Amino acid sequence: LNGNTITCFIDGSSDGTDTSGGEIGTLANGSELKIADSDHTADYHFSGIIDEVRLMHIALSSTWISTEHNEQNANATFYSLGGIEYYGASNNYIHEYISKFNNRNWYDLQWKYRINCYVAAAVVDSNQTGFPVTIRLSDLDSTHEFWLNTASDGKDLRATESDGITEVPIEVVYIDKPNRKCQITIKLDLTSSVDNYYYIYYGNSDATAYLVGAQYGRNAVWSEESAAGIYPLVEPASDFPPEFKNSTGGVGGTVIGEIIMDMETEVQIQIFL
Repeated sequence: LNGNTITCFIDGSSDGTDTSGGEIGTLANGSELKIADSDHTADYHFSGIIDEVRLMHIALSSTWISTEHNEQNANATFYSLGGIEYYGASNNYIHEYISKFNNRNWYDLQWKYRINCYVAAAVVDSNQTGFPVTIRLSDLDSTHEFWLNTASDGKDLRATESDGITEVPIEVVYIDKPNRKCQITIKLDLTSSVDNYYYIYYGNSDATAYLVGAQYGRNAVWSEESAAGIYPLVEPASDFPPEFKNSTGGVGGTVIGEIIMDMETEVQIQIFL
């Protein structure tokens, strides 16, 4: 929605536009913005899978949306998780891809491990600034070093740019070490001309989790998009009243009716306003 022009995107491509007046669920008109629910009869309710809903204060570019589709529709191929790198007492690294990354800079010696990762230029439709990349660390093997050495609540997870030092904002969406499940979102500048490298650090038992409003905390991941609401819809709702987290720090969403939770469901629908 840009002004009075509504553009519908399907699978990352525009499927047409329309015009409309009025406001959508604002304090001014007193209406509620509802997702998969309606004030009409049950025939108007959505019955299907919705994994993540994003509400923005700005109209996103077509290449942002198409790159977002690439990232969410085929998340496992949008990025690649590389080898483990370890900073030992002798200042040596144990890793698999030094010939590819060739980077011996280290974020902080209190963090003993890092995973090297990259987003291929081919899946970035144009240069994007402050792009939120969802990383499902659940894709790691159940015997991966990550599950043995990261904190149970993810408090020690950090992310940097390709230099291995410059920190970027990170959100720990959820982590469940016993069941080998973890999802994070990090904020990156992506280019469409060369592959985009970055690092995920872990392994500091004395680390303190970032506050949500910290410089590199959860809210900062979404500032570039001017997000009004980010609802990952992956963490179980609280008991009463049932409510899902808003990653921007704003008002969460109240659950109406029955829901079925599945942390591993791929995104089927995203709504950009």
